[in-house]
Amino acid sequence: MTAVLAKSAALLVRLATIALSATLLTACLEIGDQEVSSGGQASAVGAPLAAPEVTFAAAPASVAPNGSTTLSWSSVNSTSCSATGNWSGSKATSGSESITSISSDSTYTLTCTGDGGTTSESITVTVVVPATPTLTLSANPATVAFGANSSLTWSTSNASGCTASGAWSGSKNTSGSASVGPLTADSTFTLTCTGAGGQISRSATIDVGAPPPASPTLSLSANPTSVAYQGSTSVSWTSSNVTSCTAFGAWSGSKSASGNQSFSALTSDRTFTLSCTGAGGSITRSVTVAVAPPPAPTLSLSGNPTSVAYNGTSVLSWSSSNATSCSAAGDWSGTKGASGAETVGPLTSDASYTLTCTGIGGSVNRTVSLTVQAPPAPTITLSASPTTLAAGSNATLTWSTTNATSCSASNAWSGSKATSGSQSVGPINSTSTFTLSCSGPGGSNSSSRTVTVAAAPTVTLSANPTSVQSGGSSTLTWSSSNATSCSASGAWSGGKGTSGNETIGSLTSDSTFTLVCTGTGGSTTRSTTVTIVVNSSRSVEVTWDPPTTRADGSPLTNLDGYKIHYGTASGSYTQTITVDNASITSYTVDNLTNGTYYFAVTAYDTDAMESGYSMEVSTTLN
Repeated sequence: MTAVLAKSAALLVRLATIALSATLLTACLEIGDQEVSSGGQASAVGAPLAAPEVTFAAAPASVAPNGSTTLSWSSVNSTSCSATGNWSGSKATSGSESITSISSDSTYTLTCTGDGGTTSESITVTVVVPATPTLTLSANPATVAFGANSSLTWSTSNASGCTASGAWSGSKNTSGSASVGPLTADSTFTLTCTGAGGQISRSATIDVGAPPPASPTLSLSANPTSVAYQGSTSVSWTSSNVTSCTAFGAWSGSKSASGNQSFSALTSDRTFTLSCTGAGGSITRSVTVAVAPPPAPTLSLSGNPTSVAYNGTSVLSWSSSNATSCSAAGDWSGTKGASGAETVGPLTSDASYTLTCTGIGGSVNRTVSLTVQAPPAPTITLSASPTTLAAGSNATLTWSTTNATSCSASNAWSGSKATSGSQSVGPINSTSTFTLSCSGPGGSNSSSRTVTVAAAPTVTLSANPTSVQSGGSSTLTWSSSNATSCSASGAWSGGKGTSGNETIGSLTSDSTFTLVCTGTGGSTTRSTTVTIVVNSSRSVEVTWDPPTTRADGSPLTNLDGYKIHYGTASGSYTQTITVDNASITSYTVDNLTNGTYYFAVTAYDTDAMESGYSMEVSTTLN
């Protein structure tokens, strides 16, 4: 309203100014071509200059203490503006400005100046102080019994919202009522309400009477609640506010306030009841355990095997449950255990075995049938030791049979024989066959064994050289067939392989070397003599490295021996010595006279493929 009045006053000022300007104009017209300004100077006659027009407003025009408002203005016919009153300074001819922290009524004046004069506008911003909130809060009744309810009622003025605390909580309307409880202790309910004018709190206390004695509580359970016949369960219970407990039904006697008790060998449904008493009264709970009916016996009976050889046996095996006794019938009899195994036989015909087992839940029987096979033909195991021997030696025949009642010998032996046994036969001078024929319920069968007279061993033994000078050496080479071992005697001794070579050195007298090789066919003896010569003949020892690869670089895996080539002219070899043992890498050439000799070595394999000459070497004998 103040701003409106200020604008009206400014309008009256502008109207007065306009009227004055008109009077001055009239005076000027009356004067003539000249006018006199307020300064007494004359100016040229012309149209009057328009005074500034100012529009000035505040939004809002009323604020709360320390509130804010925005001043807005615009002007025409002005060149500058200035602020006075509760603001100051030069201002633009139009604009806006925020005014803050307004604590009391304030008047803002804006004066704008132009060629036509000066115009002022004023606005007053009023500070409105809000009213302080009021609050009433009451409880009805203010005293209640233990566990009872009460009603809270409240109303406010100048409040925009309320919040509960203490014995209640949450946002509340600015007026209302609420039921609180059940209350078990003295309780204070506080309500705080807030408005533009501030905040106010009120509290109401409700006194609660002493609590009554607590009622007893009791829980009773069984685990499990369903059991097998003769099964077990465990009964558990807990209670509060009790002084004593007593059991009824499937159990009895005084019980503690909490505990557990096991029950076993249950044969019918059982209901367990427990009653507990305290200052607050009594409480009873029951739990029932369901017992399954007694189970029927189960029985398994089997035979292994169920198809039995003639005169064979079978094992009957059985097991049962829920049975107290078992009895046998059919091809067996008597009382049997609830489980077990029993061998039956020897069986010569089909048989049937029945077992009946009885228990609380009834009886059960099972039958197993065994099939006996037709009598089998006899089997014969006949062996000879040894199966190969030397002429004139003996052999031992050993035999055993099944399903046989009698046996007889033929071919190289004869006569009735037991169904099992052993016998020495011989001397055997030629390969012989021994036959044994046996009979039984299932028929007849025969078996033969041949004893072979083995060939005598063959042995070759040679010395190289056979003549050496005193102190010289010779290499013995031997091989055999049909031999399993060899032994040396004479000028050498010890066991030897069935083939091999050995260098004998430092010979000072004629020496005879004997080799005896033995095999299944007997023994064979061979001898060779190395003679000591006292003439002027000379000897040369040739040595070489064995080849490991072929000319194309591939591995040499079947090396068989060597050939030593020599002569008295280079590249012309008139003599050749064959060394038929791939493991020998040196050889002594004897009976040489004085002169120069040239030597080369070739190698050959088991396929008789021969290498080229080695590098030639020479030596001169004087």
